[in-house]
Amino acid sequence: MKVKCPKCNTRLNSPPSLAGKRAKCPNCGQVLLLRTARKVPSTKTMADSAPGSKSHLAKQGRSSMKLDHKTMTNDELQRVLNYRLVRKTLRPAGIGSIVFGLVAKGTGFGGMEANPINAILGLIGIFLFVEGIWIVAAPTPAGMIVDGIALIILGIWNIIITFANSAAVGGGGHRFFAVLGVWQIIWGFQSFGRYKRFSAMPMSRPSDETLRQIDDMVKELAKTKPKDATDVIAFQIKNRPWKGRLGQDSGIFVDAPGQEVVFVNRDRVRIEIQDKVLIGKALKASFTLGDRNLNGTISLESYERYDAWKAGNPLPNRVAAGLTSPA
Repeated sequence: MKVKCPKCNTRLNSPPSLAGKRAKCPNCGQVLLLRTARKVPSTKTMADSAPGSKSHLAKQGRSSMKLDHKTMTNDELQRVLNYRLVRKTLRPAGIGSIVFGLVAKGTGFGGMEANPINAILGLIGIFLFVEGIWIVAAPTPAGMIVDGIALIILGIWNIIITFANSAAVGGGGHRFFAVLGVWQIIWGFQSFGRYKRFSAMPMSRPSDETLRQIDDMVKELAKTKPKDATDVIAFQIKNRPWKGRLGQDSGIFVDAPGQEVVFVNRDRVRIEIQDKVLIGKALKASFTLGDRNLNGTISLESYERYDAWKAGNPLPNRVAAGLTSPA
C-alpha cells in the first residue's frame, strides 16, 4: 500500500495490515492516518460516478440542487438563505411579543380602576403587540433592536411593579413577575447580540415559491442518511448535527434544526483534520464554509467523501493517502 505524505509529498510503502493505524513520515515527521487502498476504475467510470455528475444524480433519483441556479448566482442564493435565517429567528420572538403584548394590554387597561398607573402597562402592551406583528410580517435585523428594547421595557416594568406591590403590602407579594422581568431583560439583550451578527449579513427577500423550494430542499436533506446517498456527508459543530450535500460545483450545508443553511462554491469549502477524538472514531476538524469558520468533528467516511469531492474525483477511486494530524 503506497502512502503519500500530504505535507512533504514523500511516498512511503506500508503493508495493508496497517490500514487504519498511525505512522510517521520518515522525512518530515508528519503523523499520518493510513487508509485502505482501493482499486482505481476507468476514467469513464470515474466521471460517471463522481458526486454531482449527471449519471450520479440520476442514480440518486433526483436532479442537482434545483432552485433558481440558472438565473441566480451563489451569492444571490446565499442572501436569500440569510433572509430565511433572520425570518426563522425572528418569528418566535415576534409571536412572543404578540402574546406578551396582549397580556400586558389586557392587564394594564383592565387594572386602571385599581390604579391609573396601570395605563402605562397597557401602552407597553400595545407597543409589544404592534412590534410583534411587524417583525413577523416583515423580518429585518432592525426588528431585533426594537424587540430587544420592548422586552427590556416590559421587564423593568414587571420588576418595579413587583417591588412596589411588595412594599405596599408590607414585604409580601408575588415575585413571579419579578423573575419574569429579569428573563425578559436577558432576552432583550440577547436580541441586541443577534442584531450584531445578522446586520452584517447581506440578504434579499425572495418569493414565497423560492422559500418553499428551500424548505423542501432542507427537509429532504435532513431525512437523507449518508449511508443511503454517497453525495451526503455528516459532521457536528458544538454537538449540533450538520449535513452537507455535495453537488457538481457547489455544496449545501444545513444544521439539524434546519435554520442555518450555507450554499457555497466548492472552492470556498475546506475541511482540515486536526486530531482524533479521545473516545470514538470521529476526527476533530476545522470547517470553512464560505465566510463561516467553525470547529467540530467528522467521521473518516464523510471526510473521505469530502476529500474526493474537493479533488473532483469519485470516492471509489481514491488510493491510500495520509490524513494529517498534529505530531
